Amino acid sequence: MKAKLQKMTLDMGTTPIENIFINMIMPAMSAEGIKVYLTLLKASFDDEKIDLDSLINQVSIDKTREEILNELESLDLISMINYEGEDIIEITSIREKYFSNTIIDNSKEKSSANTYNQRQNMFDNIEKIIQRVLTPSEIALINETIDDYNVEYALVTEAFKQAKEKKNNVNPKYALAFVRNWRDRAIFDLKSLREYEKNNRTNNYEQKRKYKRRLYKPETSYEDTDDSMSITERFRRQRLEAYKKKKGENN
Repeated sequence: MKAKLQKMTLDMGTTPIENIFINMIMPAMSAEGIKVYLTLLKASFDDEKIDLDSLINQVSIDKTREEILNELESLDLISMINYEGEDIIEITSIREKYFSNTIIDNSKEKSSANTYNQRQNMFDNIEKIIQRVLTPSEIALINETIDDYNVEYALVTEAFKQAKEKKNNVNPKYALAFVRNWRDRAIFDLKSLREYEKNNRTNNYEQKRKYKRRLYKPETSYEDTDDSMSITERFRRQRLEAYKKKKGENN
């Protein structure tokens, strides 16, 4: 299905919405939360004041004042608005919040654009691994981990991959624990991780070989004495002696 925008001949105002809101944030929000956010967004672009009663009427006449206030607090919690009471509500930029270190300036335009694309690809790959859309709080947690540990985006994707393969656990907190453990081993990129895993496999192989050599004992050369003879060998000789004896009696 392909969506096509009809050419407009009558302009009655347009409210732009960031694509990141539609792609990442909106699927995890409630219907009322989306309505509250869009209503506030429109008011901010129209530079108009909106009180709580007007907001309730536009969102849903069935909602109480307390329920709308809860939606405002939820939006503030995920940093989509700065809520400082009913008189001041600032709409924040989602891109600034989640991709603040990728703002493009004239001097670093190319590198910043590449960083933005890499981070966006990381989120896309993670959502493919966990087979669902990341919530705003999970996106914030991943970004904080990357910034705090200064790790490569591909390493974070690898953490989610290994978390699913090893424990079938795609909870972001569990997956990011892999990143923390790698950081403690001075591993900050995928190349370093591959070298560590290779060395670890080699060391494990050598340890297994040494362990097997310690367990291995060459076959004992048994003498005729009963003390050094194995039970199997002793039993075999007894059977042989009995056979010879029986054969001698028959002769």
